[in-house]
Amino acid sequence: MIKQKKERDGDYLEKRYLMILGGFVLVLLVILLLGGFMGQNFNFADAGLDQFQPMGGNLHVAMVRREYNPEQELMRLDFLLEDAMSTTRLSNLEFETEVRYISGTRPLSIETIQVNDHFVVMYIENLPQNFGVLSVTLTPHLIHPELHGSFNLSGAGIRMYVNEADELLNLGLMRSADVDHQRDHISVEKRFLRAEISEKEEAIYQHEFSISFLQDAIDRLQSEMQYMTRSEQEIAYQTITGHEASIANHERNISDLSSEVEELQERIVLLEQRKQGI
Repeated sequence: MIKQKKERDGDYLEKRYLMILGGFVLVLLVILLLGGFMGQNFNFADAGLDQFQPMGGNLHVAMVRREYNPEQELMRLDFLLEDAMSTTRLSNLEFETEVRYISGTRPLSIETIQVNDHFVVMYIENLPQNFGVLSVTLTPHLIHPELHGSFNLSGAGIRMYVNEADELLNLGLMRSADVDHQRDHISVEKRFLRAEISEKEEAIYQHEFSISFLQDAIDRLQSEMQYMTRSEQEIAYQTITGHEASIANHERNISDLSSEVEELQERIVLLEQRKQGI
């Protein structure tokens, strides 16, 4: 009986050892698969809309649209590009793209359309429902390297991820014509300009609030001046002078920001005129 008990204990320990070993191997495989999926040579970037991400070489990219039609198994992704150093270099770029999804290996049909220097549209076909997470890699290359010899794109690129979510759904999504792509780009530019205007208007409000606060402090000091000693009055005068200098600085900032807002509003008008002319 003791021998049988030892055999049962041995079998139990062996099975437990095999279960632990199998679990370890499974976890290791998952880690390796995720490592291959996520990649090691690109900056991980959350594909939040309208958020510029660096991709190397002073280039930045923002995903500005992501929609999915499950009935057509079609996804559309739009990207906005900017170059922090030059606007002319963008016309000398082309992009290598790689798209994968985590839940399967069905071949995808990818079409990348460079609408202009700043706007790229990507259509992904044959993408099944329940795709889970989509991995999109953009790698820039110079078309004519001799034109921008100092433009180093070694290691440049970015990998973004699109999580399957209800907010992506657009059952009316279809391929658009080139002219529509151009109009879409203008709409995106206008959206960014409006966001910039909102930021500047908020900055103007903060400057105005500061001016009101400082002016109230000046008024209080001036009303209490007659009840101060000579030394206290000298300190109050210095404080008032400092507040007045700060107010003047805030007013200059407001003037500059107001001019910038007017220019941005003018750019929106001009973009709308261009859109109507397409």
